[in-house]
Amino acid sequence: MSKYNMPAIIVLLSVICFLLIYFIVNIGNEPATKQELTVHTLKVINRETGKLVLIFSDSLPDPIVNGKEVPRIFQTSGMLYFDNDGNEVGGLVQPKIDMKQSMFTMDYDNTDAFSIFKQQTDSTWRTGMVLFDKNSSEEFETKGSGGTPRVIMANDNKDAVIILRDTKGRDRILLMVDKNDTPVIQVLDSEGRVVKDLLNE
Repeated sequence: MSKYNMPAIIVLLSVICFLLIYFIVNIGNEPATKQELTVHTLKVINRETGKLVLIFSDSLPDPIVNGKEVPRIFQTSGMLYFDNDGNEVGGLVQPKIDMKQSMFTMDYDNTDAFSIFKQQTDSTWRTGMVLFDKNSSEEFETKGSGGTPRVIMANDNKDAVIILRDTKGRDRILLMVDKNDTPVIQVLDSEGRVVKDLLNE
């Protein structure tokens, strides 16, 4: 599947899902404004293959990768969409954890590709985007579907941050304007030590 077709596919799936719900709630004689559809899970399947295309659920199933079920890192509710082979390729989810968190994700065939996230507690908040490396087949067998985060762009409690990481997930370049409006540009070594502070030399 071409990566350039993914946004169009998302739009198409969203339209299909909307039309499906529209026709379901309009079955019957009463006006649509007096009807309501309440479900725990709504599935859309491929009419030719019977494979899952889209699912809305209060408890989403574990992902299928190359025909194999992989344990999910944490339980989630929301929406997932799938490729022609039935592999999960992204979704809009709400993890069932203490922190208030929402994520929109797109996946490679075995790894997270990127995510847009929002996190919030009673005293902190954070929103941003993360780009991941794709795992090789060998890495997937040992690490699972969690790819190495390489680029992070976030607003973290009023610290505007861009972090570039190496292939092992270590911070190497930091660009930031902090909550006190102080700009920071730093280069870090593999141990996290600052080896170059470009605005304080």
